[in-house]
Amino acid sequence: MPTGGSPNGLVVDHTATHLYAAESQPNEVSGFSINSSTGALTAIPGSPFSASYPIHSPVIDAEDKRLHVANGTDVDCFLVDASSSALTEIGLSHTNGRAVALALDGPDNFLYALDNVGNQIEVFSIDPTGGSLTLITGSPFALFPGAGSQSLGPNAISVQH
Repeated sequence: MPTGGSPNGLVVDHTATHLYAAESQPNEVSGFSINSSTGALTAIPGSPFSASYPIHSPVIDAEDKRLHVANGTDVDCFLVDASSSALTEIGLSHTNGRAVALALDGPDNFLYALDNVGNQIEVFSIDPTGGSLTLITGSPFALFPGAGSQSLGPNAISVQH
């Protein structure tokens, strides 16, 4: 199934019924329904969904209500419609750095943003009711002593339980 932009990240929801592709040029997210028997993809009505910035590294919360993407500076958030699975951009959560990759700890409601310029991790708590992101106390956290003076540029992050 073709997408309109240059895909640079994929995420499947927790029910394994929808796949979302973050894209740039143009900035958007393509959404697809997954056929449970064949694996075939069908575009969700209204897809692709516009994004305000070039985006990558999509993650979806444990309740499949919000999709978060990194935009190179901040975290951009989308609301997932419960009946159609269509996306609506709901805004940015500002970081202290350059968010290039995201990881989500769904059960504990934390979002981790990797800053590959400052070599640090920013940690957001996720409001379980409204979904807003708030930087936790002490964030950002350096990857190692002297991380800010290094130019290593890590570009991936994951959370495993």
